[in-house]
Amino acid sequence: MQVNTKATEVALKAASNEVSIFVKNAEKEVIALEERFANIVPIATTKEGYAQCKDARKELMPIKKGLEDARKLLKAPILEAGKLVDSTMNPLAERIGVLITPFVDAYQAVDKEVELKRQARLNTIIDAFKAFDNAVVNVIGKSSDEIQNSIDELCDFDLDPKIFMERTDEAAAKYGETMERLGALLMQTVQAEEMQAKQQAMDEREAKILEAEAREQARIDKVAADAEQVKQDEIDAKLKAKRDAEIEQAREEARNEAELIAQEAHKKALADAEQKAIQLTADAVKAELERIEAQQAQEATEAKAREDNKRHKGAIHSKIHTAFLTTGITETQSKALIKLIATRQLDNIRITY
Repeated sequence: MQVNTKATEVALKAASNEVSIFVKNAEKEVIALEERFANIVPIATTKEGYAQCKDARKELMPIKKGLEDARKLLKAPILEAGKLVDSTMNPLAERIGVLITPFVDAYQAVDKEVELKRQARLNTIIDAFKAFDNAVVNVIGKSSDEIQNSIDELCDFDLDPKIFMERTDEAAAKYGETMERLGALLMQTVQAEEMQAKQQAMDEREAKILEAEAREQARIDKVAADAEQVKQDEIDAKLKAKRDAEIEQAREEARNEAELIAQEAHKKALADAEQKAIQLTADAVKAELERIEAQQAQEATEAKAREDNKRHKGAIHSKIHTAFLTTGITETQSKALIKLIATRQLDNIRITY
């Protein structure tokens, strides 16, 4: 199927030519008007200038409106044609798109699978080169057995040309270099371990010799120490007997001296106690006299205070009694009332002294 738009294109081109001719004629008319009016400076402050401005607008406005009406008129069928084309052609193109989609999906799926395989192959190559680098780094400082295990693992490595392709030679060179470095490292480690084992054996033999020498020296020292201890025990026994005799004599002398000191102390204690008793008796008598004097002074002070208070209250009661008599109550009633108030038998009345 082939879409034929030639006739439509010819018709649109003819219409476009007609529009172009109209536009050119309209442009000539606008140019003529610009030559007449563009260089005129509008001055509306005078009567003549104001009329000139109004006349210019009156002449130009119909032309402007005619051009705008013509633009709308000429554009309307073009817009309608565009809408018609969009509304009819877009669904047709979408229907063709529906036909295309399965085919595009099919070959894109193949392309994606090819790309995934390519990326997987590249990742395998990258991982292989990383494995070569790590094979040496990971066994540095390790034992010969661990290095040998790493070599054994790399021996089974597959340098498949179908995977490495253009990098096969590079991978083979890297593999050979890695195996060579691992072999050299293995030899160095084996030699170092052998030297270390020999040194350890020598150290163990020396340790055993030193241990045997130490045991023999300890036995000799013990024999000498035992003999020396026997002599020392004899000396210690003699010294102990002498010390015991001296201690016993010192204890006897101390007991005698203690008895003399105790007798003197007892005599002095009796004298001190007698003197202390005399002093305590004198102090007690003095304290009792002072207490009696203080008590008498306090009783005199309290008696005076009671007397002063009695006189003070009596004076206040006298004033109240005089005031009550002015109210017409009898003297007996006044005294009875004052007594009730003073003894606080009336809850709401108080005398302030």
